[in-house]
Amino acid sequence: MQESLKTFPAAAPKGKQLTRDGVHMNALGNRMMARGILKTLGVSEANLPVIKGE
Repeated sequence: MQESLKTFPAAAPKGKQLTRDGVHMNALGNRMMARGILKTLGVSEANLPVIKGE
């Protein structure tokens, strides 16, 4: 997540790029977490679904 946050525009609100309220994930945060879980379970990068908005 820290690597992904480096790509956000400087004007993006700090602490809410991946969350709605600084705690609970927004849609982008949920997609990122899902991809991380799939990779941890052994799904290769080539087999990860392409998710709209990434």
